[in-house]
Amino acid sequence: MDEIFLSDDIFHYLSTYLSPEDCMSLCLSGVFERYADFYSRRRVWKLCRRFSLKPDICQTFFSTYLKSANVHVLDFCHCFWLPEATLLQSCLSPNLNNLKELNLSDTQLSLTSIILHVLPQCQSLTKLSVNIPEPTWEAFNGKLQGYADTYKENFKKLTHLKLDLLDGSSSLIWLLLFNVLGWCRDCIQLHINLFEQPQHNDIYPVFEEDEESIAVVSLAKENLYDAMKWMISLKSIAVLKKSSDSCLEDFCRWLLLELNPPGLEKIWIPSVKHIGAKYKPESMLTCFYLGRSPLSRAFFSQMTHLVEMSITSNLILPRLRFFKGNFFSVSILDKFCQNHPQLEYLHFEDRVFGGNRRKKPITFQCQWALAQLRTLIFARRRPHQDVLIKFMDSCSNLEQLQIGEFCYYGMLIFDRQIPVHDSFDCLAKQTHLRKLSLNSIEFIDGFFIERVLKNCQKLECLHLSGQFFVNWVTFHHDLCKYLPLGKYLRDLRIQREGMTDSILMELLSAAGSCPSLERLMIRQYKGNSIDKELDSILPQCLMNLVSVRLPRLLAFCLIYRLQLKTVMAITDAFRENILPIRPSFWFFINETLPCEINVPRVHFDDIIDPNIDSISVFG
Repeated sequence: MDEIFLSDDIFHYLSTYLSPEDCMSLCLSGVFERYADFYSRRRVWKLCRRFSLKPDICQTFFSTYLKSANVHVLDFCHCFWLPEATLLQSCLSPNLNNLKELNLSDTQLSLTSIILHVLPQCQSLTKLSVNIPEPTWEAFNGKLQGYADTYKENFKKLTHLKLDLLDGSSSLIWLLLFNVLGWCRDCIQLHINLFEQPQHNDIYPVFEEDEESIAVVSLAKENLYDAMKWMISLKSIAVLKKSSDSCLEDFCRWLLLELNPPGLEKIWIPSVKHIGAKYKPESMLTCFYLGRSPLSRAFFSQMTHLVEMSITSNLILPRLRFFKGNFFSVSILDKFCQNHPQLEYLHFEDRVFGGNRRKKPITFQCQWALAQLRTLIFARRRPHQDVLIKFMDSCSNLEQLQIGEFCYYGMLIFDRQIPVHDSFDCLAKQTHLRKLSLNSIEFIDGFFIERVLKNCQKLECLHLSGQFFVNWVTFHHDLCKYLPLGKYLRDLRIQREGMTDSILMELLSAAGSCPSLERLMIRQYKGNSIDKELDSILPQCLMNLVSVRLPRLLAFCLIYRLQLKTVMAITDAFRENILPIRPSFWFFINETLPCEINVPRVHFDDIIDPNIDSISVFG
């Protein structure tokens, strides 16, 4: 029989229906050599969030088949379970001489490993994203002692750089950051994440000036800022840190007030506090988020992303796609939505609708056509029903909806909550909805949950947090009753103040009826008394839930007061029975939330502590 020839176009089409792991397994099987030849010639390897990747298959394929000279892009972002040796010995071959982009954020590979083992071979690299786990410059620089500093030449070629500093609680981390940035020369897009641990009661550090930060700022002014004057060519900068400090403030002062890059188009620094109205851009910005700093409307004409603005009069920005701020009145909101049909992201609070005015009906004069709106964040505990209904009638393609006030680290539980109106039935109109988050809202019943889960067939993420008084049990029972309707739910996050053992078991049972679930988090905000009966049955219950009922589960987080021996029993069971067959499975069981630096970023930002300010606006 003659061999049938299949073109690369057909192979490409077939690959779209297979996961990367399936494609690699097919190549390693030896059944289809021509497909193996096709697949190994790929130039772009986007493996970000590919949780099905297994270390042994990945290592064997890359070391056997990959044609390294062809590779231009390698993206392993959020593949945190792949061992460092697997990535270094197989995936990052010495022959990657044509590699232009390397993304390794949220992996076990750090910048020092990249410097010593990867950069010497990758002379064409221009885009890099990577972790820095060291807390100080001394610890970081100590690992490079005895090696040639040729890596600094590689940094001079970088045009796009993203650094995740995993221990940003101390001011000393800024010395490390400034020294590394001093190696760059041609970078035009800079993205910096500084992760820090919360202090007592889940609260992040407040702005304060101490001797250590004063010394760091002084040293930066004397020796380090000069090496960073290449930032005069920056076009985009993002610095994400949940709390400000003297070092961040002084860095922003130096960059924006002294250097003031003339070509800067995008600024995303949410936590800075003291730049204020002093900043006068040299060019027309397209993206602006500088704490709560005001900006003259003279710089608005090219704006596509505008944040922390209070709109007090009519505003028309034909290019605006992203807005976060407040509106002075209902009429201003009305005209804003009419004037911006191209809007894709809207985050606002309805402070002007509070008090006695909340009882009065609202009449809108304008017609809204928000077909482009994909994300709506309505940050209010008790959103006015007329505003909510107006949005649901005007948005036909909404994919993400968050209602309720937002706070870092899941801290939003109020002492007093009043049941909301029944207008939440209108949410069921959003048939394209993928994520629904309801925060600090008290529901008497959950009938609207049934309609939402039935009509919103694309819904993948459901986040609920509130006080949920024990005597208002109807909502809880309705939620457990209707959760099985969420056939395609992938993320489920439930946080409540009071939770009995029976409520926990009912939630676990209901979650087990969602076979597509990939991430599950249940948090009790205030601890209960330890029940020995629960401690005896919970380990077997969770093993059955994870191994049998939820075969796709990738992350499990339970914040609940349990005996230490129970936690250890569950931990041992997961490690012995789940991790060998699901290497990417992550779990955490404790009575307090995990520290930021101990959780894979992909889970921390998405479900442990959803952070709306961490949105990437740079593409």
